[in-house]
Amino acid sequence: MSFDIGMDDLRGPNQPWPEKVKFVGTIQEATVDTSEKGTQCVVEIGSITANGQSEVTQQDGSTFNIGNRIQFVRLWWDHQNPKAAQAGHGQLASMAIALGLMQKPEKGQRVPFPYETAEATMEAFKGKAISFQIKNEGRKDKTTKEPVLDDDGQQIIDSRPGRWEAAS
Repeated sequence: MSFDIGMDDLRGPNQPWPEKVKFVGTIQEATVDTSEKGTQCVVEIGSITANGQSEVTQQDGSTFNIGNRIQFVRLWWDHQNPKAAQAGHGQLASMAIALGLMQKPEKGQRVPFPYETAEATMEAFKGKAISFQIKNEGRKDKTTKEPVLDDDGQQIIDSRPGRWEAAS
């Protein structure tokens, strides 16, 4: 048997996720990773669907197959750079609100985060369903800020989940 393939057939697992689509998945793993820079919460979201389907028709008419893909989220619990920790705290709080683990503060109000440790937070997240959207960003070298290119000379695109909401 013989068959023909084109570049589109090879894009599959590495193509960017569609934006402006509401995905729903389950937090399958939630762990803590410590380095010399600080403590990071690592969340693995699997069993992902969009409107209950495993495929998404994109604006250009092509199909994005979710299949068994997983989204990984790495958020700083603490970090030697306070801005990195603050960004992590904001995302962790957004996820906790979406998961129903804490109330959203009213405008001008400050609410304590309900967990004292990264480990307790990750334990509370495990097994819960969450909705999110994707933001695609071109990867840049951390030192030179130049685009990072793949073997074909195209900029590598990282698909980052965010805009957390309660799963419905």
